[in-house]
Amino acid sequence: QDLLRYELRATRPGAERDLLPRAAAWHLERGDTDEAAEYLIRAENWPRIVALAKAEGGRYFQAGQATTVLRWMEEVPTEFLGSDPDGVLAVVILHTMCGTARAGEALLDRLVSVIDLDGAQQALASVARATWLSYHATPERAEAAGEQALRLLDEGFEVVDEAGDGLEGIK
Repeated sequence: QDLLRYELRATRPGAERDLLPRAAAWHLERGDTDEAAEYLIRAENWPRIVALAKAEGGRYFQAGQATTVLRWMEEVPTEFLGSDPDGVLAVVILHTMCGTARAGEALLDRLVSVIDLDGAQQALASVARATWLSYHATPERAEAAGEQALRLLDEGFEVVDEAGDGLEGIK
């Protein structure tokens, strides 16, 4: 495999970047999400990695494999995540689910000042902060985050399926 990759790079520079997403699609069609993610990471196709993590994260969590999705998302450069509030929140939640809540908190603290979160996203961030009582947050901080989440949720949000893919979100 390495020899073939070397020959491809030598004879057709840039072709690998085009072939990697196709390989990912092939693996996805066959239900091999892990291998597809690896190809997307090698292709540096960050939007598709984030989309894959969002689509498959729940299934992996239920199977006790959320760390796999976290590993994918940790490959995504922070600069890219900074332009995707939902991606940031996905990583924060994955860190929380995987028991590395402090890393999630550090990411959220670092990026919250440079990204705009809408009301629903702010509520989700507050819910995450409230759950950190189980990990490291003081009761006062967790309570304040929980109260903020409740205030934001009281404003009301519409549940939507904008992409028509059966994955609902809050708007």
